[in-house]
Amino acid sequence: MKLHLALGVALASLVTPVAANDSPWNISGFASYLDPDSDRTLINTNIGLDEDIGIAAALGYRFNTKWEGRVIFNQWKLGHTADGYGVDGLYHFNDKHLYGIFGYKHADLNGGDDELLNVGLGKRFELSERLYFTAEALVNQSLKDSYNDFGVNIGLTYFFGERSKTVMPKPKPAAPVAPAKPAKPVDSDGDGVYDDADACPNTPMSDAVDSQGCTRYEMDSESVRLQINFANNDDKVAQHYYSEIERVAEFMSKYPEATVVIEGHTSKVGAASYNQNLSERRAKMVAKILVEHFGVQSSRVSHVGYGETQLLNDADTAQAHKENRRIEAKISGSKKVKVKR
Repeated sequence: MKLHLALGVALASLVTPVAANDSPWNISGFASYLDPDSDRTLINTNIGLDEDIGIAAALGYRFNTKWEGRVIFNQWKLGHTADGYGVDGLYHFNDKHLYGIFGYKHADLNGGDDELLNVGLGKRFELSERLYFTAEALVNQSLKDSYNDFGVNIGLTYFFGERSKTVMPKPKPAAPVAPAKPAKPVDSDGDGVYDDADACPNTPMSDAVDSQGCTRYEMDSESVRLQINFANNDDKVAQHYYSEIERVAEFMSKYPEATVVIEGHTSKVGAASYNQNLSERRAKMVAKILVEHFGVQSSRVSHVGYGETQLLNDADTAQAHKENRRIEAKISGSKKVKVKR
């Protein structure tokens, strides 16, 4: 049975990016196609091995955004029941679900023990938050003979578990020592709160304190602005603007709660209805780059077009029209900081 068409579909699907999953453990079940080397024969015979579809199962662990390891078991019927088992290392590229595969396996493809090295490419497609469709193409090299086998795994991968989070114990306040009763109230750390009401002794002199003598905090905000201009009647983003979009991605990584609205604008040249549609296309294109190229979660990115309703420059000149053909993204994030005296 020839599966070249299925193989072509599997390899072509390797070009579509998907979102990442932070769960470290995963299990996979595959339909496993194997096309043995044409020189392989059953041991002690001249009977060649036919290509076959078998099964495979794997247990994996994602160590970080780049590296993953797994143990895998395969079984085919190549004129006899052929088993294989081994370990693989998976290296994830910039697209976090496109990965390279390299590993070692023990197998009995032709009825005798064989040791194999394998390399290949794989891709996962998000079906839900934890469930993925997976396609892999691999080449096996026998360490005992000069055999080269070709294989394809197609199946499902399910992620489970959560990364452990180290919780640092809170420092215990020093046990208060009962002083001799002073003649008048004492403020030992000079924060303006007397010791008998001070819940946080030895507060740094640089910190503002609350009524209990503890450091006060406030939310400090930062913002970043994205500025991209377009050619007339065009929604393509020039390559040199990718560094601008990357600044937004880095900002959103720093502030995980932040969201962004990509705003598209046009000049006043042309019909207003056409300009409205063009501005929406421009905003959608930048939002797509932010999600697919830089890995920002799609739930944190939205887009809107304003057409020619928010001009920066009302003049009817080429320079004014260039300024008005633009993308803007106003985004801010907050973090907790100490209030200083």
